[in-house]
This record gives sequence, structure tokens and C-alpha cells, in this order.
Amino acid sequence: MTSSSNQELFMIVPCFNEEKRLDVIYWNKLAEIANTNWVFVNDGSTDSTKNVLNQINNSTIVDLPRNMGKAEAIRKGISETFKKNSKETFWVGYLDADSAFDIEDITNVINIAYLKDSSYDSYWGSRVALAGRNITRNNLRHILSRILITIFGYRMGNLPYDPQTGFKVFKFNHEQMGIFENNFETKWFVDLEILLRFKASQKKIMKIWEEPVNSWKDIEGSKIRGFELITVFRDLIKILRIIKKLGIK
Repeated sequence: MTSSSNQELFMIVPCFNEEKRLDVIYWNKLAEIANTNWVFVNDGSTDSTKNVLNQINNSTIVDLPRNMGKAEAIRKGISETFKKNSKETFWVGYLDADSAFDIEDITNVINIAYLKDSSYDSYWGSRVALAGRNITRNNLRHILSRILITIFGYRMGNLPYDPQTGFKVFKFNHEQMGIFENNFETKWFVDLEILLRFKASQKKIMKIWEEPVNSWKDIEGSKIRGFELITVFRDLIKILRIIKKLGIK
């Protein structure tokens, strides 16, 4: 499996108790994508996630001593990539561990990022239910997402159609490491926090290219449960406070 550039990408995959969901065949196929390094952050798993991860070729495992949540696992993984990468600019991204995206779509977005290079700051796989696509989303989560995007879009300016997609690729430089120095304040809106921190530190809006994927499906265990809605709305308040604190208009 090839990519269209000799550039190098580090993909962060946060994992917590993913023993039963990790598809080794799926991840070993992704490991064949040229110029792509897979960094699995084992977020304090208490099952045999680590044993499964050891079966994935050409990958790196970052072990966290305790469960810190998806947002912190992503931040830790990206921070480690910054520390170990000596290049002035480099590609880094993250992908959910649930295998919800097709391999062909992942490869396509990576190739588009390499092809367009510095035309945009980041490239996101977007779950848009266009005609001819096979996009299966939980109705409650989708409706909630549209409501939140409307709220955030009013305060932050134009947002992508699908800001909470679990597959994103960014082009960063070492001057932007400060974006990941401090813990994220929310559980559900790490994506928006990155956009806000980028805007505050770089004094500009992150330029994003959204690429609609051909297939995506909700995976058991990935959906928002009723009791988690409380956390979602708490995080909504936190995001609005962050916007005010950073003085973003």
C-alpha cells in the first residue's frame, strides 16, 4: 500500500480496554501505508489490550500508567511525537481504535494531505451522508452534533461540517508544540480545543480540508450513552468558557 509522498506521518491511536474491538488484520493492513508510523497509546487498559497491540506490525506503543481519557491519550501521543521528531515541520494525526473508517478512505485522506501539502493546516475525514456513500450514524449523536456545531460555529466562526470525526491529519511545526503542553479541559471536544489553542497561539484560524469518506459505521461501544450526555453539556459550558478566556471572537 503506497502513499504519494516521501513525507512522514505519525498517527496516534488512543486505546482503552480495546481487547475485543481491536482488529489485528485491519491494523496490519494500515501498517502497510508507506511513510506512516502508527503510535498506539495504551491508556491504562486493564484487559489484554497490550497483548493485542503487540501483534500489530511496525507500530509503537506508549503505555500510560492509568486511564486518563481519550483527550489526554491523544495529547500524550502527540507530545511524544513532537519530542522525538527533529524535522522542522511534520505530519501528525489521530484515528479512533474502533475500525469505523475504511482502509481505502484512510489512505485517500493521507494521500490528499501529502498532495496538497502546505495548502491547508489539517485534513479531516468527514462523515457526510452523500448519495452513494455508506454512512451509518447514530441519530441521537448526529442530531446532538449538529446542535453543538451551530452553537460553537456562532462563537468560533465557520466550523467544518464534521468537527468530531475520529480521523484527522495535521501539519505542525515545533513552534506549535505549546498547543499540547497543558491538559485538555474537556472529554468530548478535544478537536475544538485544538482549534481554539491554534487560533490563540497562531493568531489565525486553522485552514481545514474536509474530505467526505465513502464508508463509516457506528461501532458497538462507541456511542454516547444517556448518562454521558451530562458530561457532554458540561464540556459545552467549558468550551464556551475557554472561548471567553482566550478572548477569541
